[in-house]
Amino acid sequence: MNAILWDGNKQLHGFIEFTENELVFRLKDFSDTSLHLEIAYLDIVHVRNHKMYGISHEGIEIVSKDGKRDVFVVEGVEIVKQNLNRKMA
Repeated sequence: MNAILWDGNKQLHGFIEFTENELVFRLKDFSDTSLHLEIAYLDIVHVRNHKMYGISHEGIEIVSKDGKRDVFVVEGVEIVKQNLNRKMA
């Protein structure tokens, strides 16, 4: 699934993959490298919608046990939330 990892200022384009134990975000421009972000389902505390620019609900925020907050811009936010909630159960 296409996705953008966003920190509020910068955007990193890539792909989200739902594996058996974790969500994996692979950078589009570095797809042939080992550079990627892994978030284990067991480490996720909250999954919630995130308003982009204060107006659009195209973002999803994943909060991990270590306090990190990863925001992804995706099409089909509800589908991503459902997948994550199912994997976390």
